[in-house]
Amino acid sequence: MKKIALLILTATVLSGCASVIKGKTQNINVMTSNEKEVEATIFTSSGMQEMHIPRVITVPKDSQNITINVKEGVCHKETVSVVSSHIEPWFWGNILMGGILGSSTDSATGAMWQYDDQVIVTIDEKVSCNK
Repeated sequence: MKKIALLILTATVLSGCASVIKGKTQNINVMTSNEKEVEATIFTSSGMQEMHIPRVITVPKDSQNITINVKEGVCHKETVSVVSSHIEPWFWGNILMGGILGSSTDSATGAMWQYDDQVIVTIDEKVSCNK
């Protein structure tokens, strides 16, 4: 009986493990392939943001991919990069520990998803500027 109670207590404490350990948002270091600053529009599940990159951005964790649209500049073309979402390894800990409640919490909050911590956006320079 004590073992069952301990197992239930452990599963309850670890429920929502990815939510607790990794949180619902993530910082991503967005860099450019030429290391120059460019204007970009970033599309996430929470909406659209216009900003200059490179920079660190904070995004909500979600199953949806992030799209980074670099605006055309004097010396570079418009480009689009996609940052794919994948399952956070902590999510599997909930399932292994029998934490249906925890894995449901992680799923509902988006914490079961993660993006790469660092992204390099390709900048396609114009031939006219390569002189």
